[in-house]
Amino acid sequence: MLNYNSIFNNLEIKKIIFNGFGLAHYQNKSILVYQGITGDNVDVQLVHKRGDSFFAVITNYNRQSKYQIPVKCSSFAECGGCDWLNIAYSSQLKFKQDIFNDIFHSSLTNNVTVNDIIPSPIIDNYRNKIILPVTMDNNNIKTGMYARRSHKVIPHNYCFLHPDRCNDIIKYTEELLTGANCSIYNEKTGKGSLKYIGIRYSETKKNHLLTIVTKSGKLPFTKIISSNLSSRFPSLVGIVQDINRIDSNRNLSSNYKILVGNDFITEDILTTTLQIHYTSFFQINTLQCINVIKAIQKNISANDIVIDAYSGIGTIGLNIAPYAKQVICLESHPQAIQNTISNVKNNKLYNVTIIDGQVENTLPKTLKKYQANTIIVDPPRKGLGDDTHQTICNSSIDKIIYLSCNISTQKRDIDRFIKAGFSLNSLQPFDMFPHTHHIESLAIITK
Repeated sequence: MLNYNSIFNNLEIKKIIFNGFGLAHYQNKSILVYQGITGDNVDVQLVHKRGDSFFAVITNYNRQSKYQIPVKCSSFAECGGCDWLNIAYSSQLKFKQDIFNDIFHSSLTNNVTVNDIIPSPIIDNYRNKIILPVTMDNNNIKTGMYARRSHKVIPHNYCFLHPDRCNDIIKYTEELLTGANCSIYNEKTGKGSLKYIGIRYSETKKNHLLTIVTKSGKLPFTKIISSNLSSRFPSLVGIVQDINRIDSNRNLSSNYKILVGNDFITEDILTTTLQIHYTSFFQINTLQCINVIKAIQKNISANDIVIDAYSGIGTIGLNIAPYAKQVICLESHPQAIQNTISNVKNNKLYNVTIIDGQVENTLPKTLKKYQANTIIVDPPRKGLGDDTHQTICNSSIDKIIYLSCNISTQKRDIDRFIKAGFSLNSLQPFDMFPHTHHIESLAIITK
């Protein structure tokens, strides 16, 4: 019988599956092993159950996989920031391709082109946005990442996913906030103030934007902290205090004040220069984002009237505008909309329209008004809602360009489009998130 905390010995990891779990079997039951790698022989302890699947952590290696490499991060065993720092990058790509092919296998016909995954241009120090919880470590304020399956903060001095200067800025911010005797927010009691420290980084401008998230509107020694940071790091174009009074683990709010400079950074993406507010969505890997946009541009024609749903700051929509007849951006986040308005103006784009509102509410009217033939969707991880899916199917849309960071919900939505009479033409995976199990996927669907 499989019970919580049960120990099982000599389990063979057969393969790595969706969400990065190592798959093993015991008494005809699937055991999903955190950080298990194909070829590992391990002893495990069950930690929880979901449906018919059991989840386990490794307690001992009897034999390590040939894919295992030495780990260069001292926090890796506990930290939940990355999954595959113990796997060589070439093998990470192999596993991601295998996972991708397994997920989409049932959706494929002989006419579907499944391309090889496009590697990330850089595999370390690639994250352009960082938001880190804080904790106390030997009476010093320290940032870190949550441990897997918990809200325990694992402190670290250096993260291989973060650009080097971001690590330096964070470390100095920790020192200044410690010196200012800032109190750390406690989720359980609601007491304390300092919640998170965050940074946005511009890959092309080499600039930084620092965010300090507090529960209270008061930040001790604000002027001194801001002055010291600005003096040491001239690349800081802004320092923002986000005042998040809600007692929860939500990291950012809409209430903030600018301590120094701006509340946005700028980034050059192909032919556009984009403002990015500290709360606005932007792809986490700038150089790989450029590759994604290039792939989308190849599927845009001069007569296309394109709806860019979930458009964010206009990263995709503005970069396809020179190739299309018209682009209509749908977005609901207030700061992202303001960014898009500025970005359209600054880039002198005259065929872009911006519509404020949730996609499920604005899409039906937009389709009737503009008679669009193409839609780009980059939805949240949960994928497309039933109403949005049905609206697209009942419209004049004959080309869907579907970008997703969750291949499971993307696969579900593609199958629904196929059932409604569309055809899947091609799939292109991208490695947007090196050292993690996540896969970015671009699907071209036509009627």
